[in-house]
Amino acid sequence: MRGSAAGPSCLETNDWICGEYLRTRSQELVDATVQHLGITAVSVAIGLLIAFPLALVARRWRGAAGDRSWGSRRSSTRSPRSRCSPC
Repeated sequence: MRGSAAGPSCLETNDWICGEYLRTRSQELVDATVQHLGITAVSVAIGLLIAFPLALVARRWRGAAGDRSWGSRRSSTRSPRSRCSPC
């Protein structure tokens, strides 16, 4: 089936950029975009609901952060005397 006198439409020739495709499927594209944004928002909210309490636990109890030496006051490179002496 051929298009108008101007030749076949971009849908028939399967062009990469086709304004007619956007015009004929605009509602479907809007619905898919809204659905995508909703799914993304829910995913981000679930991630925050999981990550925020874990961050609070890791901040409160340093051992939960995974690195047991982080935040430790003991250092193997300095002697106790150098840490306590006034500058």
